[in-house]
Amino acid sequence: MSEFIQRENWAKGINNRDNSLDVAGGFVRDSVNVDHLSSGVVALRSGFQSVYTGTNVRGALGVGDYVLVADGEDLVAFNAASDSATVVGAIAGAGLFAGDVLNGELFFATENQCLRFKQGVLRRWGVPTVTAQPVPSLTTGGLMPGTYQVAMTWMNDFGEEGGTRGGVSITVAEGQAIEVTLPAMTGYTPRLYVSAVNGATFYLQDTGAGNKRVNSVRDDLERLETMHLREPVPSAQIVTQGSMMLMVDGSVLWNTMPMAPHLRQPMRGFAQFAEPIGFVGSVDDGAFVSADRTFFLRGVESDEPQLVEVQPTAGVPGTLTKVPTTDGKSSSRVAWMTKDGLAIGSTGGAVELVSQANFAPQLAATGSSGIVVHNGNQQAVTVMRGGKGSNPLAASDSYEAEIVPT
Repeated sequence: MSEFIQRENWAKGINNRDNSLDVAGGFVRDSVNVDHLSSGVVALRSGFQSVYTGTNVRGALGVGDYVLVADGEDLVAFNAASDSATVVGAIAGAGLFAGDVLNGELFFATENQCLRFKQGVLRRWGVPTVTAQPVPSLTTGGLMPGTYQVAMTWMNDFGEEGGTRGGVSITVAEGQAIEVTLPAMTGYTPRLYVSAVNGATFYLQDTGAGNKRVNSVRDDLERLETMHLREPVPSAQIVTQGSMMLMVDGSVLWNTMPMAPHLRQPMRGFAQFAEPIGFVGSVDDGAFVSADRTFFLRGVESDEPQLVEVQPTAGVPGTLTKVPTTDGKSSSRVAWMTKDGLAIGSTGGAVELVSQANFAPQLAATGSSGIVVHNGNQQAVTVMRGGKGSNPLAASDSYEAEIVPT
């Protein structure tokens, strides 16, 4: 007769490395539809409540009391406080849907738009970049002879100014002035900047659409601060880091300007990796980036950011999630899946493989993760999808032969 031993504590967690017939005490081999509490006891998995039913839901992003849902071509705002859903905009019916919260506002991207949402209000994230400057001309006037630089920008109704790719040079002779016509655009105000004679610094001279005449250049007004800056681009991942937004575009990691999320610096504000970026995770003093390997990017807001390798392998793309704090402050830890199990990254770039000795997950090409908080216990829940390539464990053999005619 077999002897059964009752186990009531599984505090050591999962273990699939031991023989399935001889799992060490305190470990569990497999469990289905249960939650593992911090005390080591298992309980029936908590249920769920359906709050919104759509027709083609492919993503959801939360901010405050709202959850923005990508439902086909509809952008739906579900208000958890009133338990109501409202269509707030039209978006691309497929493709990107990613974002993060900065200062209580959700910044997100679809396949062809960059948008921002706060307290029920949806608007464009970014200001159009002036790529083709209006061409100035000469008229009679009293400007000092010499060469001047002329540039225009757009400013939206929220006081955010867009970038410009560069100015236009014009040479003025004795008895001449500069004339330029600024275009009109609904929701934006054009701003005209002109440099001092033979100078490189641009100063604000006029605003508003229409014909503008510059007969003297004032150098006591605003300077042009957005030269060579651009608006954000639709990105596969968007992560808040300090006062900036990090945006993933293939193997490139862009960042917005500090305290100015509507602008990015294309000539300096980016990092290039050897392979497409699988995920980015922000902690207090930097961000973890998984590409061909796993890196830690520190000093993003400084003039000299540093990129250091923290793991020689990459994590599973899409599996990074924030580990919430109990004091309501910014997250100082993130978690993701690796070939060696769950990894937890914290401030300073520290990485801990918490289950490496006991757990070997199946190899996966992509995945998704989240943190479930239940009965005071935090659980990292990951769903992974395997790759469709050749089996890495497959073996093959070959030989060479030479046929000699006789």
